[in-house]
Amino acid sequence: MNILEVRDLTTHFFMQEAVARAVENVSFELRKGEMLGLAGESGCGKTTTALSIMKLLPPGGRILNGEIIVDDEDLVKKTDSEMNAIRWKKISIVFQGAMNALNPVIRVGDQVAEAITEKENVTRQEALQRARSLFELVGLDSSRVTDYPHEFSGGMRQRVMIAMALACNPSIIIADEPVTALDVVVQARILELIKELQTQLDLSVILITHDLSVIAETCERVAIMYAGRIVELGNVKDIYKDPWHPYTGALITAFPSIAGPKRRFNSVPGDPPDLTSPPGGCRFHPRCPLKDETCQEHDPEYRNVGTDHYVACRHCEKFREKILGERA
Repeated sequence: MNILEVRDLTTHFFMQEAVARAVENVSFELRKGEMLGLAGESGCGKTTTALSIMKLLPPGGRILNGEIIVDDEDLVKKTDSEMNAIRWKKISIVFQGAMNALNPVIRVGDQVAEAITEKENVTRQEALQRARSLFELVGLDSSRVTDYPHEFSGGMRQRVMIAMALACNPSIIIADEPVTALDVVVQARILELIKELQTQLDLSVILITHDLSVIAETCERVAIMYAGRIVELGNVKDIYKDPWHPYTGALITAFPSIAGPKRRFNSVPGDPPDLTSPPGGCRFHPRCPLKDETCQEHDPEYRNVGTDHYVACRHCEKFREKILGERA
């Protein structure tokens, strides 16, 4: 059962001298109780996709096309006041950079309580009591609700942000780079917390990250983004074991593994395109060793290459033959 459906989402940023085509024709679904990973290099459109779903785009950002379906309603068509009633009640977000997301001069408990009083008909005392309960839920001492953000470590501030996202019992959580700038031990604890909460509260989670190892540990499915488009989508194990898109394969070989034989890391040659003037056809073609003239002229269509496994590449069979040949 799908709890969220994104269909042909296109979001551009209109700047003074140019238009950045940040997200184009992105489609995916989030299933009830699932954790879906959204992965790719920095600047590929992951956060813009999340902000489009929440309709919290910064100035200049505009959804030009597509549908975002939650409970049979299209969020794209909602007014600001209608979206205010949906945010944090049905769908909420954990922003990256907890210290910047929290107001430094307001006690953290008051910040969580404010999210509750704005959305629900409760008193401030009732909201503070719920904030204390949420602190306990995310592994913080409830007495810390009277502290200020600077009195918390980075990992503790991220737990506060998770508590705030859960304040009004949403069914969908978007976690945007939730472990950025945290050390590896704290990262593991935060990811473990998110996974535990997902199971305990039956949450549906979109986990945004550039770290494929994070997705491997936490997610059931993954969507690989490149230059504003999803190039491969499917089960995490299937994609990590048998990628069909050259970009996915390059990403996977660029990350170290403690399992299997030792191998040389392979970087992805070239740089992501400037989205104010992206290349025609397949946006990956300037960096792809398998490109031909057709790739430069026409967008690739999505193809089903396995059970619940989709790829946008004209030469995915040729890439698979190359991978299998190297493994032989």
